[in-house]
Amino acid sequence: MLNVLLISLQENLCTFGIRYIFHSVRKAGHNPFLLYPNLKDGIVDDAAYTVFQEEADRFLKGKSVDIVGISFMSYQNPIVRKMAKHIKEYHASVVTVGGGIHVTAYPEDSLEYLDAVCVGEGEISFNKFLDEFSERKDLERIDVPGIFTQASLRRGDARELPFLDDLDMLEVLPVLDEPAYVFAGGKIRPLSVNMLGKYHRYNGNSYDITTSRGCPLNCSYCADNIFQGLYGSKWKKVRVRSVDHVMAELRGAVRARPTISFINFHDDTFLSRPRAWLEEFALKYKAEIKLPLMFRTIPGSFVTEKLGTLSGLDIISAGIGLQSGSFRVLKEIYSRPIKTEVFADSIAAFNARKIIPVIDVMLNNPYEKKEDILESVRLLASIKKPYLLELYGFTFYPGTEMTVRALHDGIIGESDTVRTQAYVEKNDEKSYLNNVIFVAPHFPKGFIYFLVRREKTRMVRALFPFVVFAGSFLNLFTFLRMISRAHGHNPIKSGRFLYRTLDIVISVYHVLPFLRHLTPARKNSDG
Repeated sequence: MLNVLLISLQENLCTFGIRYIFHSVRKAGHNPFLLYPNLKDGIVDDAAYTVFQEEADRFLKGKSVDIVGISFMSYQNPIVRKMAKHIKEYHASVVTVGGGIHVTAYPEDSLEYLDAVCVGEGEISFNKFLDEFSERKDLERIDVPGIFTQASLRRGDARELPFLDDLDMLEVLPVLDEPAYVFAGGKIRPLSVNMLGKYHRYNGNSYDITTSRGCPLNCSYCADNIFQGLYGSKWKKVRVRSVDHVMAELRGAVRARPTISFINFHDDTFLSRPRAWLEEFALKYKAEIKLPLMFRTIPGSFVTEKLGTLSGLDIISAGIGLQSGSFRVLKEIYSRPIKTEVFADSIAAFNARKIIPVIDVMLNNPYEKKEDILESVRLLASIKKPYLLELYGFTFYPGTEMTVRALHDGIIGESDTVRTQAYVEKNDEKSYLNNVIFVAPHFPKGFIYFLVRREKTRMVRALFPFVVFAGSFLNLFTFLRMISRAHGHNPIKSGRFLYRTLDIVISVYHVLPFLRHLTPARKNSDG
C-alpha cells in the first residue's frame, strides 16, 4: 500500500478529475490524501508559497508520502516546476506524477521536471502505475499504458491508452472527500463541511456535477480537440453515467448539505444523450431532488426535440455556445460548422420553454476580421430575447489545433503563456464592437445597427459609455428575471435563493463586468 498525496491547484473546490482519481486510488487499496493549496490563489504570492513549502515538507514527512500527484493547468506551470524541484531536492524518495490537460498536451516537456506523467483519462492507468510501483519500486521498469517516464520515452513505448467505457465504474462522489486538506492561514488544515461556503462557488450552496464525457464536436480551440487526438472517434461518442448512478450522487449531496439551492451540470452537452435517459432523469429528479438546475449544451435540432423532456423541471439557465456569429470563422477557424440558423432555432426553442439561455461568445481572436465581428453583432441583435452573454477573451491553449496553427502562422510564440481574461480585455483593440456585442441582448435591433453605422460620429462616441453602463444594469435585470422564472416568480423563494448563493466576485464577472477591476483577476481554464 502506498501513501499518495494528490494536489489540485484549482482556485476553488469545483474539481472532478482529481476527485475521481482520489476515490479510485482508495478503492484500489492505497492510502490517498487530497490537498488544495491554491484556493483563492493562496500560493501565487512568493511569500505565501514559501510558507506553504515549509508546511508541505512537514506534511510529506508526517504522512510518509510515497507519491505526489499534481493536477494543474498551463498557467500554473511555474508553480509546479518549483514544487517538483523542491520535492526532488528535499524528499528524494518521493515520486512526482503530473496530470491534467497541460501534461496531456505536452508530456515530454512536463517530464523535464516531473518523474512521470499521466496522459488522458487517469482512473485506470494511475492505479496500475501505483500497483506496479508498489511492487517494483523502480521507475525505469514501469510499463503502464497512459503513464510516461523518461525511461518509457527512451524505449518508445506506444500502446493504446486506457479508456473508461462505462462511467458507472466511477465512484459516486460525496459532498466532502476525506481525508482532504486546504492551505489556509499559513497552515495545512483538514477540509471540513463548514469550509465549503468559503472555498466553493456560490457560498457552497450549489452542487457541481458531471454526468458524461466526450463531445460530438471537435472544435480547434478546445481541450476536447486534444482528447479526440488521443482517442479518435471514441471521444466523439458521448458516454453517460446511468440515471441511477447520477441520482445516487444527488441524493447524497442534498442529504449532506440541505442548503444546496441548485444543481449545476458541467457536461459539455447535456442534451446530447438518448431521449430515454432524459425522460427517466426528469421523472426521478422531479420526484426526489426538486431543486432548480442549470446545464450546458451545443446548438442543434436535438435541442428542440429533447428540451421537452425536461419541461417539468425548474431550469435556471441553459448555457449554449455561439463563439462567433460568422460562419466563416466557425467553419474555417474553429472547425465548428454549425450554421447560424441552427443556433437561432435553438435559442428560439429555449425561449419557447421560458428558459433564458446564456450564450458563450469569444472575443479578440486574431483570425477574426471586422466583418466577422459585425456578423456576430447582427446575429445577436436579431435572435429572440431575453438572453445573457458569457464573453471570453480568446486564449490559445497548449496542444490544440488552433494553437499549432497560430504558432505556424507566427501569431504567438513558443514562449507565450496562457493569458488571463483580464489581460486580454485590457489589450483589446476591438473594444467598440466588443462592447456593442455586450449590449446587444438589451436593446432593439435597430438601435444596435445604429451604433454600428454611426461608430465614428461624435454623438455616438459621447453617448456610448452611457449605453454600456445602462447595458450592465439591464444585464442585472435579466439575471434577476432568470432567477425569478426558475422559482415560479415566487419572491420569497427567489430571495432565499439569492441570499444563499450570491457570490460577489462571480456576480461582478457575469452580471456587472464594468466593475471587474475591483475584483481579483480570474484565470481561464484549459477546457
